[in-house]
Formats: sequence, C-alpha cells, structure tokens
Amino acid sequence: MSKLNQVTDQFIKAINQIPKDKSRRLKQVRSLGRVSASLEVNANDEVIIQSNNTTKNLGAIVAFKKLNSEAKVNFIRESLRQLSAPTKVEAAQADEEAHSQTIEVPRDKTSVSSGRKLIRPNLNQTAIDLLIHNGEVNLPDKRGRTPVMLVQNGPDAALNTLKLIKAGADLTMQDKNGLGLIHHAVIAGNTDVIADVLPHYPNRVDTSQRTNQNRVAMHFVKTTEMAEALLHFEALKEGHDQQAKTGSKALTTRSNTQNVSKGLGLSTRNKLSASTPLMTALKAGRYDIAKLILSTLEGQRSCALTDHGENNAAHILVKQLPHIEVDRELALNLLGDILLDGHVHPDDENNKGETVWGLIQQHGVDAELESIGKLPEMPGRRYAEVSETEEEYA
Repeated sequence: MSKLNQVTDQFIKAINQIPKDKSRRLKQVRSLGRVSASLEVNANDEVIIQSNNTTKNLGAIVAFKKLNSEAKVNFIRESLRQLSAPTKVEAAQADEEAHSQTIEVPRDKTSVSSGRKLIRPNLNQTAIDLLIHNGEVNLPDKRGRTPVMLVQNGPDAALNTLKLIKAGADLTMQDKNGLGLIHHAVIAGNTDVIADVLPHYPNRVDTSQRTNQNRVAMHFVKTTEMAEALLHFEALKEGHDQQAKTGSKALTTRSNTQNVSKGLGLSTRNKLSASTPLMTALKAGRYDIAKLILSTLEGQRSCALTDHGENNAAHILVKQLPHIEVDRELALNLLGDILLDGHVHPDDENNKGETVWGLIQQHGVDAELESIGKLPEMPGRRYAEVSETEEEYA
C-alpha cells in the first residue's frame, strides 16, 4: 500500500470512530514522505487537512460522514495529493531534467553517519557538512547534479551556496542535462544567489553556459528581479558597471549594458523552437523582461533572428497584440522600438509569407503605433499619402 493510501485510510478510520450523536475534537499527524499531513476536527465541527503549509477545509463532519466509503477515500486522497504536490521550484526543474531521488554521500570511516542516502532533491546541513568534511563537494548524483546545484532547491540556498564555494565547489560543472549552477539558481528563483553570492566569484561562472537543449540562463528567467540580477552580475564580470563596485544593484547605463550583453548568450536559440531569450519572454507575455533584454545591444540584434516558423521578435509581438490588454502600452512601445532600431525590417517574411507590416495592418496596429510616434516609414505608405494629397489638389 502506498504512503498516500495508508494515510488516507488512517484519517478515514479516525473520522469514522467519532460518535454519531456528538462531536469531539480530533487531531492526527501523519508523514507523507517529504511532508507531513495533519487531520483535525475543529471547534466548529469542520474537517481540516493541512500539509506543506497549506490548509484545506473539507466541510462539516456531519456531512462528510454521510458520504459512502468510496467518496470518502477519493475526497481525502485527492486533498492530500493536492496539498503535498511539488512546489513551483520543483516543477520548474522538472521541465529540464528528471529528478533523481538519491545522492550517494561519500564514505568516511571516521563518521558513523557516512555512506547513507538522502531521499530528497536538496541537501540538509548534516549532508553538506559531511561532504565538506570528506572533501567531496563536487560529488555528482546519478543525474550529474553536484551539491552546489542541489542546494538551490532547499532552504538557505544563498548561505549553503557560499559555504560550498568556500569549500572548493566547481561552479563550471554541468549535470547530465547540461544545467550548471547558474541554471539551477535561476530556475529556483534564487535572486540572492545571483545578486549577492556569485558576484564575489565573477570569473568562476559562465552566464552564457548552454544546456543540452541549447538554453542559457536567460531562457529560464521568470521575473524582472532575476533579469536585473543577471545583467548586474554580467556587468560586474566584464568590469563595465561602476555601480556594481559600490554595491548598488541598479541597472547599468545603456552604453555599459551594450558591452556586457555579449556574455549573456542573448542570441542563443534553443533546440525546441529555436527561440532566443527575447522570443521566450515575448511568447510568455513577459514584456518587462523583454524590455530589459532590449536594453542591450546583443538583445537588439537578436530581434532579427527567427524561430522554427521563421518568425522574428516583431512577428511574435504583432500576433499577440490583439489579445493584450493589461500591458498593451508596454507591448506597443516594444514593437515600435524593435522596428525603429532597424534590426527588423517591416518587409521580413515568416514561412507563411506573412510580413511584419502586413500583420500590423491586418490587426490594425498601425494607427496605435502612429499615435505614439513609433510607426516605421514604408515606401508604399509614403506613396499612398502623396497620391491622396495630389488628388486633393486635382
């Protein structure tokens, strides 16, 4: 019997033992492997299940006890499954790699706790200390993940990363999927690792390191804070960001950003869809991240690159505009900047023969671009305007 089914049966048995004619307070705690689950009947005679810092109210116990056995089992089991589901960090990591559940801790004859297995995707303090003590801070697990990668998925990631680096962790290593420390930190959303820890070791980390799917760290960015942290870190690496030397986390100036952008791999296209980090941000509707990428020279140049459908950044953005409401003004300005910077021509076609200009007219975006002063001049458009003017005087 699985752990989930076992806990479900225990909870149902406890509820069924409550007398029908009266209620009584009840609280049980059971282990679900990596998390604990608790069942409680509170003072309001409601059945409460809590797990992984999340609570679910199953309603009045009187109504619950009227359910048939199968319904009770399904109700509690599904609730436990939802409450103990993987976190967002774990789900994001699964996108690039299949999680390994064990890591061999090196044997040490002087340690009674050595040689054991850790049944979790991150390392606890005891395991970290043991690895450091044995001089095995670069020991990979079955998936090729080193300790400094694994701690990104656990608590105190920044502190443990620093601890392992000081003990000699190799920051250039990659797991079997090609993910390095920089990828794991970004996927886990550890902005403090990128912004506060790695800047002390700028020459030991490659921000343009590619995975087996040809993705760089910028492909995984989900927040503006992380995008800013990567830009700041790369600025410090290249020695162009004077603000970084004073400890400021502000973005670089435009000229400095142009210089440091070369190290971020912004022109890298992934294998799945041939999307650059800019395309990835646009397709995800993260126009704030796209704006930061476009603040770099390499980001601007990447606008002309195309995905498997031969769509460049302008094609992607124009197609999205009819469905954009919240960030429409930002999206329009981005499109205007892409067109006016000259890296994308309005006559560029995708594999369906759709030009950027044709899509702009098709979706009625030209008037909006003109209203904000960012409509590119097209030979055909200028000719049409002259013809109309000549007709007025005819």
